[in-house]
Amino acid sequence: MSHRLRSATMGSLATALALVLAGCSDAPAAPTSPNPDLHISRRTPGIYVASLPIKDTLITGEQLQMIGVGLDKSGRLITNATLSWSSGDDTRATISTSGRVTAMTVTGPVIISATNGVLTGTRTLYIKGTSAAPGPAPTPPGTPPTDPPTAPPTVPPTVPPTVPPTVPPTVPPTVPPTVPPTVPPVVPPVVVTPGDPSGQTWTFCTNAGQPCLFTGRRDVRLIGTSGGASTIMTAYAEIPCAPYGFNNVNPAPGQNLRCDYGDLKTLTMTNPTAGMAGLPATFQVAMGFPGVTSARIQADQYFTPQNVDGLGAFRTTCELNNYQFNDPIVYPGRAGASHLHVFFGNTGVNENTTPENLASTGGSTCRGGILNRSAYWSPALIDTRTGTVVTPLFGTFYYKSGSNVDVTKTRSMPVGLRMIEGDKNSTGPQNNIFWACGGVNQTGMIPDCVNGVTVMSLAIEFPQCWDGVNLDSPDHKSHMAHIIYQNPPAKSYCPTSHPVQLPAVSQTYSYPVTPGTNVSYWRLSSDTYSTSIRGGLSAHADWMNGWDPTTMNTIVARCLNRGLDCGVGNIGDGRTLY
Repeated sequence: MSHRLRSATMGSLATALALVLAGCSDAPAAPTSPNPDLHISRRTPGIYVASLPIKDTLITGEQLQMIGVGLDKSGRLITNATLSWSSGDDTRATISTSGRVTAMTVTGPVIISATNGVLTGTRTLYIKGTSAAPGPAPTPPGTPPTDPPTAPPTVPPTVPPTVPPTVPPTVPPTVPPTVPPTVPPVVPPVVVTPGDPSGQTWTFCTNAGQPCLFTGRRDVRLIGTSGGASTIMTAYAEIPCAPYGFNNVNPAPGQNLRCDYGDLKTLTMTNPTAGMAGLPATFQVAMGFPGVTSARIQADQYFTPQNVDGLGAFRTTCELNNYQFNDPIVYPGRAGASHLHVFFGNTGVNENTTPENLASTGGSTCRGGILNRSAYWSPALIDTRTGTVVTPLFGTFYYKSGSNVDVTKTRSMPVGLRMIEGDKNSTGPQNNIFWACGGVNQTGMIPDCVNGVTVMSLAIEFPQCWDGVNLDSPDHKSHMAHIIYQNPPAKSYCPTSHPVQLPAVSQTYSYPVTPGTNVSYWRLSSDTYSTSIRGGLSAHADWMNGWDPTTMNTIVARCLNRGLDCGVGNIGDGRTLY
């Protein structure tokens, strides 16, 4: 890889993924003061653990591939290749060094852990079978038992002393009065509440005292381990399973509590152009994160900006917002005029969105809440074999000083700026757009995912040189230009036609590759060229500025202009977006 290409792509998560998998990462160092109690989800720096395919229950002998992916507090990518896997109970499930779980003979829950030496992510699986009696529920590493059973040790666990030998084994034994009723039963892997008006199937997540982690938007119920009344909240990706109840409401006083999650929430979309990108007239998409409507910023005592390579960097993460057949930059005011886009950031975006109303209305699915009301969108990824939309794991968005530039010249993002990178009509490779799946694909097409790689990334790197006058242009590109790269010691610089050096923005979308998936059938919703040519060539993305100006000014002054790497969410003044 040439120095120029390496420098141009190093800012993207796609390239970081490729470098880590190749065993040669130059990503920022690990955090200097990691929080050992940090619980991880896709919204926070750390490790997100899931299974591919998504499931929680295995029968004896069944195998399942686990995946761990995330970011540390310095923004370094964490992938399967950098993780150590372990099982909380090898009698229930074993796991290989690559994350392959094998269900054993003993039934019950087992915690699967992934660690990179600093941070740990976990996932609870249930083993079903009849070859052995279930054992006690597992306890996460480093977590003391929350409420140990109080049954006297002299009472045999399986044969109560008062049961006559003539009672058939199928008749439940009478529990002696000396056994306290608070001894929690073994929690089944899937439990359904009789009479539940929602009609959902509930899957055990965790006992109280740990975060409940899951995929997408779901209802989560807090319930006593013996059943009965429950309280239900809707959450996205995670929720604390609090021993004192949701909103301090305990549905089962005197009982140990657990959390179960319900079915993935989806919605039905109507395709305004039936058959577009192989989609049917109607189809289901996962509901996104509803966003927050307040500013989310707090003191950060665990991370200090670092001088990694003399260049400034800030990263943020956002959850999926929604899917729309709209593009407020290209088709303003025209509902349903665009191919299908996946949106992150401002929750109020639609065909009528302008930079003015974007900056003042709507919630946000990004760290910082309404301090970052920016909108990020790109074409949706479609599995044409099944006609389904591939849901991204998360979006990572970079604001950097740029490669080999004078960092002191970087100016803050102008209020009202919007831009597009990439060509929806492209049928060949494009500069500044990179697919990665175990390595950066130079063909511009969706790459094959081989050798167990389970995450595919698309990175789009926007131009950072502004003409200083126009906030948009007829083609939504001409008011911006890419930097003119120079080999060190000379500095790269902006052309005289676009003299203002802005932060270099890049958008990276990460997608799960499940076992049995054939990514050769994957195409972008904008890939309207012949299906005999592999998908991905029309990749592009849109960006509309909705940052709080004071927050963006701080990021530029305290991170980018000083040549400091501020990691994920840290804005350089001792505070972090969350």
